[in-house]
Amino acid sequence: MTLKREIYSALEDIVGPENVSEDPVILYSYAWRSGLIATPQLFMPTFEAITLPKSTGEVQAIVKLCKPF
Repeated sequence: MTLKREIYSALEDIVGPENVSEDPVILYSYAWRSGLIATPQLFMPTFEAITLPKSTGEVQAIVKLCKPF
């Protein structure tokens, strides 16, 4: 599933373009489960994008953006 361009653009507006990514390498790195979790699966489903918010306000804005979905 691909993230809609307007949502990706809104995420860039919130956290800055350097703090949001759809790069498959980045997405798979966040899908990795370490051996500390007792499950047979090593990977979780991949995300559509990864954001790196710097403040509580940015987290709140991301949650508000995602809430209608």
